[in-house]
Amino acid sequence: MTPHFEQWRKVGGAAGIASVVLGLVPAALIADEPRFTDSGREITVWYANNGNRWLASTLVFCVALAFLFLPFLSALTSALASAEGEPPMWSRATRAR
Repeated sequence: MTPHFEQWRKVGGAAGIASVVLGLVPAALIADEPRFTDSGREITVWYANNGNRWLASTLVFCVALAFLFLPFLSALTSALASAEGEPPMWSRATRAR
């Protein structure tokens, strides 16, 4: 393995851990979000008072996904491809949707 690949593997692993941590932050920000069984008035009041908190949680989740989880997924695919050998057929399944 080249030193560059080893460094990318470490960065990818750190990005994966950070994406999990930042993925949990939105859940904590909106833990008291109203349920479907609450009245329409209660839901409206909650979003009127806490709308910015909901938007912040959405932003944190999107940043965690775009800037941390996708690089982790790319590093994982590369690591699996190097372990699999040529041609890397099964490692491509990590990118399948």
